[in-house]
Amino acid sequence: MERVIHRRLMNWLIENQKLHFYQTAFRTHHSTTDQLFYLNKSIIDGFQEKPHKKTLAVFLDISAAFDRVWRQKLVHTIQGTRINGKALLWINDFLRGRKFSVRFNGALSESRRMWTGVPQGSVLSPLLFLIFINTIHHHIHPDTNIACYADDIAVWHSHNDITESENALNTTLKGIAEWAENLKLTINADKTNYCIFSTDRRHRSSFNAKIKIQNSQIKKVNLPTYLGVTLDPELRFSKHIEQTTNKALGKLNILRKLCGTSWGSRPQTLKSTFCTVIRPVLEYSTPIWTPAFFSVKRKLDSVQHRAAKIVIGAVSSTNNEKTEQECGLPPLESRRKLATIKFTNTLRSYGLDHISRRVFDKWKHSTRLKRSLTLQLDSQIRKELNLDHSSLEFLQEPLIPKNPPKNTCFELELLQPCSKKEYPVTLRQKGLETIAILSQDNFAIAYTDGSSDRSLSNGSAGIILLLPDGNNCKHKINTGIIASNFTSELVAIREALILYQQNPHVIDSTEGLVIFSDSLNQL
Repeated sequence: MERVIHRRLMNWLIENQKLHFYQTAFRTHHSTTDQLFYLNKSIIDGFQEKPHKKTLAVFLDISAAFDRVWRQKLVHTIQGTRINGKALLWINDFLRGRKFSVRFNGALSESRRMWTGVPQGSVLSPLLFLIFINTIHHHIHPDTNIACYADDIAVWHSHNDITESENALNTTLKGIAEWAENLKLTINADKTNYCIFSTDRRHRSSFNAKIKIQNSQIKKVNLPTYLGVTLDPELRFSKHIEQTTNKALGKLNILRKLCGTSWGSRPQTLKSTFCTVIRPVLEYSTPIWTPAFFSVKRKLDSVQHRAAKIVIGAVSSTNNEKTEQECGLPPLESRRKLATIKFTNTLRSYGLDHISRRVFDKWKHSTRLKRSLTLQLDSQIRKELNLDHSSLEFLQEPLIPKNPPKNTCFELELLQPCSKKEYPVTLRQKGLETIAILSQDNFAIAYTDGSSDRSLSNGSAGIILLLPDGNNCKHKINTGIIASNFTSELVAIREALILYQQNPHVIDSTEGLVIFSDSLNQL
């Protein structure tokens, strides 16, 4: 039941644009990379100005945010979004009467009543938390930017005079403190910090700001961490790459434990372990830090080189390129370029209400400083590989379908029971019988199909429209450089409907349309 309520509630919030665009947590087509991209672009844009702008950023920490949700206020906030009736009553009952106990050394403690917080482990709790904190944007200074991923909040201001940024952020933090107090949330001033991003190395150490929240001075740090990425004042990401390398090297011991000279796992198992456990660490938020210097990124490459030698049992002096080829591992630099192209290509296809699309639309190419933003690097890679931007459809957050239109029927199974274990000839015969029965007289018939390379890229969709008078129409459409089989199948069904509706002659001469698709998930 919780999943049903979650899907319906999310659907309603998306349709009515109740969740603010700055919040990217727990939402389809949103990720931590979007917020890092937003922050990264704002800072780099300031660097490109003349005179260059310094960016003052504050990274907030809310103590036990999920466990301190004021339930009565949450219900009131949900009601304020015009969710009433049985749905509101169900959510209220879902939150009330919660108890917890602790098991230690086989003994179970007495149950205690929980008066605050959203239930842990529930699929609905993260969405309820987003609704609870959704009003924070009302307390932000007009010139201040904000990025939120659940309770991970960053606010920043760019200006060539650090005093202006200081005043703007203090105004914002005062508003956030009042907002937190109204929601009975606690901002941990000890874990909250700020950083000044600037290319002025000579005076950067002397830059200081008096930033306070709830009358507590916020400490300055030179290497803040936001959403798992360590930032530095010039956004060169050398420290982040160093920390990532050390973390991956620690996990490399897993491969060493799994292999041996006369025993151990097979090479394919070792390779799969590397690809699922270690390589994701090396590639987290790749599009954000890929513009870093190649000499710095080589530290990451060395981890894969070591892993490849462990997988195939090669000695340390073996040529790195040869070991990667033998192991079947693409170079990390090639994967980084591919990830950058995929990210920017997907970014271009987002709807206008998506945070990354808003950032992209405001981007202007600048070369005052020899610094590459993700978008500039994308242009360089495309020129290097001779790739053109494809025409992409907007990617919208998938909505839960409402009741189908009148006079619409769905048949999700063959009319005769069958099993996939039956002979192909038998399955084909039963399929043709189903088509023959469902193909009504004086109805147009459409056959749709969609596919993509390796289920990920270069998608295409095809439609054949058969008319009762014997004429037919074939249509093929590219679904984008980045498109899954799932998306391509959906596009094929959509295009069949469009093709039918845009031909008045076909509509006048037929009583309706029957669509046959081989994809059960899309239907």
